[in-house]
Amino acid sequence: TFSDCEGNSKVHYEVSSPYFKVNHDGSLVALKNVTAVGKTLFVHARSPHAEDMAELVIVGGKDIQGSLQDIFKFA
Repeated sequence: TFSDCEGNSKVHYEVSSPYFKVNHDGSLVALKNVTAVGKTLFVHARSPHAEDMAELVIVGGKDIQGSLQDIFKFA
């Protein structure tokens, strides 16, 4: 979880893959089947007070259709 130690006001997220987005609360959302979008993506969080980047690697996985929670449960 990203924290700028100032209440995360005006946090802006960028994701390296167009098949994912980050909600304002910091949750990552897949916009396409996770197994079809590649294995690595980067999330960049920036606020007026701090900035950070995370590398996310998707490991394993089966070709599953469903919610992100279900997909990660079976991966």
